[in-house]
Amino acid sequence: MKKIIKHRLRQFILLFFFIGNVGMLAAQSQRVTIELKNATLKELFSIVEKQTSYRFAYRNVVLDESNDVSISVKNKSVPEVLDEVFKNKGLDYNIVSDKSIVVFDKRPNLGKSSREQVTVKGIVYDETEVPVIGANIVVKGANVGTVSNIDGKFSINAPADGVLEVSYVGYNKEEVEINGRTSLRIDIRPVVLDEVVVVAYGTQKKSSVTGAIDVISSKTIEQVPVSNIAYSLQGTVPGLIITDNGGKPGSTPSLNIRAIGTMSSTEPLVIIDGVPAGLGDFYALSSTDVESVSVLKDASSAAIYGSRASNGVLLVTTKKGNKDKNPTVDISYTASMQTPTKVPELNNSWDYAILVNESYVQAGENPLYTDEEIQMMRDGSNPDYYANTNWWKSAVKSNDSMHQANVRVSGGTAKSAYMISGGYTSQQGLVQFTDFSKYNARANVSTQIVDNFDVMAGVSYYRSNSKEPDHYSDFFEAVLNMPPYLPVKRANGDWGHLNNEDTNPVAWITEGGHTKSYDNNLLMNGMANWEIIPGLRAKAQFSWNLWEVGSSSIYKTITFVNEDGSHKYSNDPNSVSRSMTERSQTTLQTTLEYEKKIQNHFFKVLAGFTDEHYKSHWVGANRKNIPDNNLEEIDGATGTGDLKDNWGNSDEWRMYSYFGRANYDFDSRYFLEFNLRYDGSSRLAPGHQYTLFPSGSIGWRISEEKFMEPIRTVVDNLKLRASYGQLGNQTISLYQYANVMANNPKEYMFGHQWVPGSYLNILPNYDLGWETSTMLDIGVDFNLFNNRLIGAYDWYRKKTDGILLDLPVSGVIGIPVSVQNAGVMASWGHELQLTWRDKVNEFNYGVTLSFSDQMNEVLDLKGTGPHIYDRTVIAEGKPLNTLYGYKCLGFFTSEEEIQNSPKPEGYASQIKVGDLKYADLSGPNGVPDGKIDSYDKTDIGWSAPRYMFGLDFSGEYKGFDFRVFFQGVGKRDEFIYGGIVLNPTSKSLLEDRWNPERSVQENLAHAKLPRYVNGQQNNYEISDFYVKSAAYLRLKNLQLGYTLPKNWTRKICFEKVRFSISANNLFTLTSYPYVDPEGPSGGAYYPQLRSFTFGVELTIGKN
Repeated sequence: MKKIIKHRLRQFILLFFFIGNVGMLAAQSQRVTIELKNATLKELFSIVEKQTSYRFAYRNVVLDESNDVSISVKNKSVPEVLDEVFKNKGLDYNIVSDKSIVVFDKRPNLGKSSREQVTVKGIVYDETEVPVIGANIVVKGANVGTVSNIDGKFSINAPADGVLEVSYVGYNKEEVEINGRTSLRIDIRPVVLDEVVVVAYGTQKKSSVTGAIDVISSKTIEQVPVSNIAYSLQGTVPGLIITDNGGKPGSTPSLNIRAIGTMSSTEPLVIIDGVPAGLGDFYALSSTDVESVSVLKDASSAAIYGSRASNGVLLVTTKKGNKDKNPTVDISYTASMQTPTKVPELNNSWDYAILVNESYVQAGENPLYTDEEIQMMRDGSNPDYYANTNWWKSAVKSNDSMHQANVRVSGGTAKSAYMISGGYTSQQGLVQFTDFSKYNARANVSTQIVDNFDVMAGVSYYRSNSKEPDHYSDFFEAVLNMPPYLPVKRANGDWGHLNNEDTNPVAWITEGGHTKSYDNNLLMNGMANWEIIPGLRAKAQFSWNLWEVGSSSIYKTITFVNEDGSHKYSNDPNSVSRSMTERSQTTLQTTLEYEKKIQNHFFKVLAGFTDEHYKSHWVGANRKNIPDNNLEEIDGATGTGDLKDNWGNSDEWRMYSYFGRANYDFDSRYFLEFNLRYDGSSRLAPGHQYTLFPSGSIGWRISEEKFMEPIRTVVDNLKLRASYGQLGNQTISLYQYANVMANNPKEYMFGHQWVPGSYLNILPNYDLGWETSTMLDIGVDFNLFNNRLIGAYDWYRKKTDGILLDLPVSGVIGIPVSVQNAGVMASWGHELQLTWRDKVNEFNYGVTLSFSDQMNEVLDLKGTGPHIYDRTVIAEGKPLNTLYGYKCLGFFTSEEEIQNSPKPEGYASQIKVGDLKYADLSGPNGVPDGKIDSYDKTDIGWSAPRYMFGLDFSGEYKGFDFRVFFQGVGKRDEFIYGGIVLNPTSKSLLEDRWNPERSVQENLAHAKLPRYVNGQQNNYEISDFYVKSAAYLRLKNLQLGYTLPKNWTRKICFEKVRFSISANNLFTLTSYPYVDPEGPSGGAYYPQLRSFTFGVELTIGKN
């Protein structure tokens, strides 16, 4: 203990000496050259700040606005300049460090001398809860100031009703009212313009960025306890479109950046610590390992990644250790209970039977169920055959659980830094025997070998395990379709089922077997940095990434006993299968960067080369007719011939790339940036493998112009920017340009017998090239009201040429043809983000609104369209995957109306009152022809989300913190067809159908669905009747936390202890009926989840 006290005392003495002397010595060593005539003091201070490391702290009241500063000096020290300027102005200054100069009025302030004085002590913290060394604390309106020590602490005499002004280089000035208090905690926030953001192959100050880049911090990412990191990003960044595909354990969302502009892959490029990766690698990350995610959205920011950047780029930076920091251990644990956001309402067995009978009667047929059978369903007198089963409750649990634990150790010495972390996630499913677990481990170590040379090494490992039961893909469809009068099991133990059918979802998951899958990933990454001369840096990075993905399945035979005693079998014969895929990727990157500042001119150039080499192979085997239903071994099979199967393949591709970037900045006002990438890919045909992708951008910080001086107190930053460039997309199937041969051992007949042979599998395309996207982006960034309001707006348009299409060829060729570069699409949209941060006394709060909209259009299909699918169409002049079907005019309400209206061919005689009526829009000649057929189908909606938004409100007060986060979509069209809709098991059909027992007027007032008729097709046609608004507003996250006071926790050796409770997907406001608005239509899928979470965070070790 004594040693610690002595050590602290030495530190304090050294710090005191440093403050009193080193600041002045540094001031003598920092020299300036100034030529000013009739300028203001603020202009003088601005020039000194640009030529030195100093920042001035002063009260506006002591600075007059007169233009009477004239000085001409060359290579003079800062004190010499200030002494000369201040000598006749009644001002003085104090150089408190090598970064800060406090200017004050040296004239006595007699009006306040009689006010009560108190000694105020406190600690200054930054945004990461680390004490700030060297922060300037000044009493507003008095010539009193001090600086925080090595522990961030300060002590100052001030009026009890006074105000402290706290400033620090790179941080906003804070004003704190004393209000008689003698102990203060002061939190300072970084100036947004001085933030450094991660960009391609480096970093930039936010104030100099001319591209469309959004950065998501670790604080935002870690706030939401989720199984997949992508869910924590939903709604936080405009243009980042994330859709929840359901709550299956280990499930992944869909993720796009901005509007879809291609019919090929829309997956963005992912870069993790400089290493190219995929979305799967991003999803595998532990949220607590990520320092930041930069979203590159326009050509300027992404073009340097060339051929894979047309869909945007996610730049992920993982956490590292810090030099000169004591070891710190961070531990977090969360436990969550999860429930479905929406559960389908199912009919009881007798309502089901009555509804089915109605459908038969409406079709002119006899009822299917007798009154006696319906009565047995009601009274339960024959439960083996006339039960009352809610299949959802029987097969799906009401809740599941998720647990997450993470630990991280970090620290560093004078020349080295380290970070080691580990994490575990376990999630149980709503469906029995469904679960998911993953393990994460990561280590990042860096060390400075000599003053100008340092190295870094990183290793990360990920493993996931998942399990799902037999028939999982059909499970929810079966649950919704099972007649409720069937029991799960009969009294004798036989499974309940329909005669001669093998469907029982509970039997499937209990006895039908399972599939187990695993995913291993090991990444080793090494980097060396060499500062050859000041400003000239060379970097080399090599990574080796290895994936191993495998699965094993056993499908067991299930016996179903029919009413007559005969048997029906599921999974007959039984089978076992195994598959494994191994992939490896090596990446070599080298860059050379030079930067130089000459007075107000700043130059920065970057050149580099990358070599990526990818290999994979896949093997698998399947065996049927296993003698023991529980034997999970391939070699245990007895079947031959068609009862056994083996497969395998391998592929390989490589990319060489050369890239460069040049930045120019004049006086932090005018910015230019140019990017080039020259990509070569083995995926493409010789002669078309190399392509150049250029981009350029400009920026103008209007706020730095002299004419903005009158509103400088309001406008802290105003920057216009624009970018234009080309990006590529090379995610196409391999070997499309080559003669690919396939083997079939029974392809040719020679001598009256089949002999092995090969054949040409596909006609190659020797001209196969890149998809190329040309993008324009115009944006504005602004900071107002002392950086309390921060905002950005972007408008963009992208045109993609050379989209891969299957063009028609003559059938006489006899084989399919490779895809062609033929399609053209355009996409466009706009984005807005606003953030307000402020504090009221000790209450810090922030509000962030993000908004984006998107559209696209197919411009050219080279005469191949329209491509009409079940519910969508791809056609020139329309958005991609436009919903397509009939226009519905409502219900038929009379026989006269039926007779006088066009009807679908084939079943016109079936149409009755209560059926759907469709519009006759066209015919073979382009005019209505009196009948309903394919010529009458038209656009009926678009399922892509529009008007996406997020609203985040958070705050902190005396250890308490909270977050309320809303997320939603303002416009989205989606079908409600199938699954839970138009299904006699569903209460929606029972309650919302056109009821023949009601009058027409009553049905027009209440009916939301048409008449239910057995075997009738008219009401099942795809039409806009079933297209509903899937717009929604969702309370995505609600969180309350409390951090124990440090003077409590340090007594038990903890630097931080925080407890939290949170809820995700707490409620949803939507008009979309029956199912969750984010899910697929019909509801036959694993539901979205609502979660309730308790969490604890611990930090051991002094910050």
